[in-house]
Amino acid sequence: MNKNIRVKKTISEMMIDRGHLIIDRHDDYFLVKKTDDSEIVVFFSFFEKLNTSILKEYIKEIEKNKINHMIIIYKDKVTSSVNKIINNIFHLNIELFSFSELLFNITKHRLYRPHILLKSAEKNNFIKKYSKQIPKILLNDPIVKYFNFNSGDILKIIRRKNFISYRIVVNE
Repeated sequence: MNKNIRVKKTISEMMIDRGHLIIDRHDDYFLVKKTDDSEIVVFFSFFEKLNTSILKEYIKEIEKNKINHMIIIYKDKVTSSVNKIINNIFHLNIELFSFSELLFNITKHRLYRPHILLKSAEKNNFIKKYSKQIPKILLNDPIVKYFNFNSGDILKIIRRKNFISYRIVVNE
């Protein structure tokens, strides 16, 4: 199967796993409706490097359409200036994935175990009982990125034989 097709298949599965619906598909972007009726644009950048001029075009496009969340799938590299811009933009949610990260769906791997986000009430009860002294999982962990978990989220992980463990998402 062609790499581009595999990546688009994984993105489609990822959106479904997040509870979203793809409402428009094009060669270079998908339009996705989130559960709260807001939208995400998934851009497929086929350039060798994701640079500032490409990023600015994507930002201009989503701002024109009053969308504040985008996912950019880049081919090979991201320039340091792009990372700097993304880290300093607080009014937009920008996720980056390389094509190689999406060649297969990590949740279909035989070692994957379900990661369940604790709801607000569950999280508060958990923190009251255990404080925040629980093992950490990094914000750049592939599963955390796949589901777009946020720093401070607490995840319930169902291991083999229904053993349950918890992790708090951190940005370290």
